[in-house]
Amino acid sequence: MNTNSRSRWPIAVAALTLGIVACTCGGLGNAAPTPTPASPPTPTPPPAEIAAPTKPPIIGEGTGGGGGLSIINAVAAPRSDGGWRLMGEVANNSDSAASSLSLNIEWFDSSGASLGSDTGYILTTNVAPGESSPFLYNIYDAGVPVASFAAEVTEFTTLQDLSRASFDIEHAVLTVDEFGDFHCTGELVNNGSVSASLEGLAAAIVDSSGALVSADSYWAVARHLEPGARTPFRISPLGFSGAAASAYSCSVYVDAVTADPIGLSPVAFVDTNGDGDNGNDILFYIDAFGSSHLVGEITNNGSEPMAVQLIAGLYNANGETIDADFASAPIALDPGQTLPFDFTTLSAINYNEALRGEVSRFFVLIDPFWTFPTFTQQVQLQPQNGSASNDNGTVVETVDIFNDQTFNVDYAYVLVKVTDASGQVVGYSFTSTDPITAGASVSASVTLYVDPALDPSTLTVTVTAYALKP
Repeated sequence: MNTNSRSRWPIAVAALTLGIVACTCGGLGNAAPTPTPASPPTPTPPPAEIAAPTKPPIIGEGTGGGGGLSIINAVAAPRSDGGWRLMGEVANNSDSAASSLSLNIEWFDSSGASLGSDTGYILTTNVAPGESSPFLYNIYDAGVPVASFAAEVTEFTTLQDLSRASFDIEHAVLTVDEFGDFHCTGELVNNGSVSASLEGLAAAIVDSSGALVSADSYWAVARHLEPGARTPFRISPLGFSGAAASAYSCSVYVDAVTADPIGLSPVAFVDTNGDGDNGNDILFYIDAFGSSHLVGEITNNGSEPMAVQLIAGLYNANGETIDADFASAPIALDPGQTLPFDFTTLSAINYNEALRGEVSRFFVLIDPFWTFPTFTQQVQLQPQNGSASNDNGTVVETVDIFNDQTFNVDYAYVLVKVTDASGQVVGYSFTSTDPITAGASVSASVTLYVDPALDPSTLTVTVTAYALKP
């Protein structure tokens, strides 16, 4: 056993072989994803009919607000758990932009008696003159007899100098997963001549009559684009059982403003095999439970610790964006340090087997907005007594983390990666520990999922542990 701060143990338990889709690798830092030669299977077409919700939608009693702001397209739609979604749009009919809008939302029974009220918010930040932005308020309690609701803008900030930027939407598609939830995916492209930042991104799902059925803000998108840059995005509004993509459309609301340029990040993707192409060092695979993973490594070539966030997009053979996700480093990336990453919340494909089979290429980028120098100071702690097991691609690492520092720590992050014989990262996960006093140790367990077809005898586990310096 290696007793240094970075410790490595081989995986010795045999795994069963399980067939998966072909690995796909894409170009990194390029405007367009790199195609792979694999031919995706033909997706299963969505059902032609859509099951009606258990309760009919209710048109809300939208009211006006101050400063030329008004509520339009208000509707209450039932949630599958028995609650309600109170939705609509705030339209700006004034001559000035409005920012940080909040609303008073009140709902009533059939007799007009108030059942409750609360503050709601729009799903973007700014609404320029002539624009609108959706809002969404969820009632999670089942069985509330909502018969109507009213919404009114109560607070906002007037902006006289909002400088709008225009992003184009490309390669967009609307899909529905096995639970009936919607996924609006695509790319935002800055085809303008100035740098721009995204202050909000939202989507509204409408039926064939134009009525709202769901809405939400973004799950994944890069928040800053230089001229000519692009980012994949995903917005995943709640749906309902039986929903079919063919019966709905997705309206996307882009809240972008001009911004100062952000310089090139010192964070780079690791070219593990040294062939000059860091795209083929990132691995896409499906684990034994049908969940998708996109793993690789990044390194900090700069002189300051960096907070890092990554954005990934997955594409089908037609170039359509069918999923997007984000992954953030749990610790600061110190100068010269290398850290793995894994995109694990690719919900559009994880819950849609046919769509998952369409994946033919991907695109990963460093989000310049959420990648920045940080003054965080951290120390490495000592992993000891490590033991790894592998059951059909489920790797469980148990390890003791020894605090060899002179101070107590509130917690430590334990990072575990699995590499193959070539050094390629094939799995990664992390956890946090309980407090560790100076000179003491705590036990930690980390579970990660690798391709079950990998030969366990060729795999190595690497454990590192980091704690914030008080």
